[in-house]
Amino acid sequence: MLKESGTFKEPKELTSLISKFEYCICLTFLCEINDRVSQKKEDREEACIELQHWFTENNYSTFASLHPLQHMASAIAYDSPGLPRFLWADTENWRSLYHEGNLITFDEICQIFQDTEKKLIKTWEKKVLGGLSLSIPCKAIVDNLTNKDVGYSFLFDVKNTAFKDCTHLIHEVVRGKGSFGKFVVVREGSLSWNASSVESSNIEWGTG
Repeated sequence: MLKESGTFKEPKELTSLISKFEYCICLTFLCEINDRVSQKKEDREEACIELQHWFTENNYSTFASLHPLQHMASAIAYDSPGLPRFLWADTENWRSLYHEGNLITFDEICQIFQDTEKKLIKTWEKKVLGGLSLSIPCKAIVDNLTNKDVGYSFLFDVKNTAFKDCTHLIHEVVRGKGSFGKFVVVREGSLSWNASSVESSNIEWGTG
């Protein structure tokens, strides 16, 4: 199979395409079976037996032709070494390489993480905390990587006692601290959200 550039695709790039073709064929006949059942022409088993020629192996059909090609492409993909994705430019200290013709140095990669950290801190302090100097004192965070429970997070791990109180931020918002004063209004002695300010902030932050 050819790429747009006219070069041949690697075997590992073909297996997913063939699988998608096969999957589409199976879904097409599943829809046909369900349609026949819904029209009460046949029951599900009868409809499946009648149409199975077109979505099973060892028959003269598109699906049967694709399936051995899938096995062949998978075998070739496993046995064939892929073309190199990068080329080391520095073969002494291993701190620079070429990726798709672009020279990349280890220092540049480190700089990416530093810049990302600065952007995250700025976003967190300005948009999430609204200028508040909130922090959670903790010496060490426990994150049990062997815990396979659905929904597990270090934020809810009982060993992390510093995270038990999850209301620090909402308390500051209700008190009108930082830049959150515009979000809350006092009416007849009770607090309520300033809907217009909340809505405008959603639009500004791209969440509305």
